[in-house]
Amino acid sequence: MVYIVRADGSLRCFAYKGKRPDERTKLYRAPLGNVYSDGSFCTGNAKKPKDNAVASIEGWENFVLRCTNTHLGAVAVLRNVDHSEAALIDFYKGLSESGAKSFPAARLAPVIKNGTHLELKPALFMETIQ
Repeated sequence: MVYIVRADGSLRCFAYKGKRPDERTKLYRAPLGNVYSDGSFCTGNAKKPKDNAVASIEGWENFVLRCTNTHLGAVAVLRNVDHSEAALIDFYKGLSESGAKSFPAARLAPVIKNGTHLELKPALFMETIQ
């Protein structure tokens, strides 16, 4: 996962394929609930860290990974999985029950901006994804 926390305290989260991202790494939708099309999150009653300092990284990770996922947002987060809470839950149950050691990267849905697959460097500086 790639987390982008802006100076204004907004967070975007994306998935990527491979070992370590670089500026040309193609981004995919975070395969989670509560995610909007621009990678931002519905925060609900979750507590966000107060800043974007390096010391706050663990707090941002916890915000994303430990918050209660109450809805899916308006975008399909996985390929070939119905866009429903039940289907997403079943997908993750299947991974768990099969003892999967890694996430099936072929299921990640690409982030498309202006007709092209979004890469990390432009994602760092963009205002919105439409």
